[in-house]
Amino acid sequence: MRPYWNASIGLSASSAEDIQLDRELDAFRTGSTDCDIEVDVEWAEHLPRPCGRKLFDSGSIWTLYEQDCSFVFDFATPVLGCQPYKRLRVNGEFSTAQLLLNRECLSVAKRVYPLEYPLDELLVTNWLQQREEGESRFTAVGWRIPAAAASSFSAIRVRERARQPCYGSRCARFVF
Repeated sequence: MRPYWNASIGLSASSAEDIQLDRELDAFRTGSTDCDIEVDVEWAEHLPRPCGRKLFDSGSIWTLYEQDCSFVFDFATPVLGCQPYKRLRVNGEFSTAQLLLNRECLSVAKRVYPLEYPLDELLVTNWLQQREEGESRFTAVGWRIPAAAASSFSAIRVRERARQPCYGSRCARFVF
């Protein structure tokens, strides 16, 4: 029998408002400080077109590129303009990522949820694949997730924390 995998995602940002969880993910908060996947959340004034090799277009809101030994997921929708509203740059092991939120597109949003679907699913399923096979494999139809990895996923935990150091009263360190 294969082991069950628990995946944990650590979110870090300069402000607690930048790392809010939606109602569905809020139930999975954890106090864990060591996480399987670490995501640094930052704001950018705008996001230019990616310069890497396009690997896959979902036909929906995300496109995958390969750039400088990293994978780059761009998330775009005509509702928010022609440029990506967020960009996830992740290492080949899917254990460390930088999430850039596009201020130009998201300035009118009352709340921004960094792990909004499908970003959460892309992170976790590809991290699981790494545990199963030890490397990322991309096919023309998308990421190949072994049935054993997909069926052995049992839980996800999410930790939020404001990045240190914090200056003034704009942010505070917290761990859930």
